[in-house]
Amino acid sequence: ILSSFLSVYYQSGRHIPDEVLLPFDLEESELDAFSELLTELKGTRVKLYVPKRGAKRALIDTANVNAQHAFKQQHDEEERVQDMLDKLQQKLGLRNTPYHIECYDISNFQGSPIVGSQVVFKDAEPAKKEYRRFKMREVTSQNDFASMHELLNRRLSKVADGQEDAPDLIVVDG
Repeated sequence: ILSSFLSVYYQSGRHIPDEVLLPFDLEESELDAFSELLTELKGTRVKLYVPKRGAKRALIDTANVNAQHAFKQQHDEEERVQDMLDKLQQKLGLRNTPYHIECYDISNFQGSPIVGSQVVFKDAEPAKKEYRRFKMREVTSQNDFASMHELLNRRLSKVADGQEDAPDLIVVDG
């Protein structure tokens, strides 16, 4: 697993250092092959070490502790998000956990075109690439209900046609 990770990590264009410290020994053939790969990618000799003691071993130990803390922090955050979504499901009496939430609003200012907006959250995080604005095509007067009807029809027709996934929860403002 370690050699696979290192290959993918360094072949993705990351900076290759002059030496790489490893937490444990790889098989001799893997160590040699990986050293050759890194040397070829970098253009200069790359040394691989498995320090047993001293300052370099302390770096490995610190990296392990940091990785454990980062893993625990991410796990705790995932649990917090899941707990929040479960509570939202319970409060709203939903059948499924709302992992995909879409929120809609209509905006109309005097003299300007009527516009609807879509804001999307996935796993309680904003999915900004899925935000959308809809210019009203059919509704020309200030009628929020008709505008929302047009907006939701246009959005949900893509779901009905199988072009896009259905949200778990739709929130409508107004």
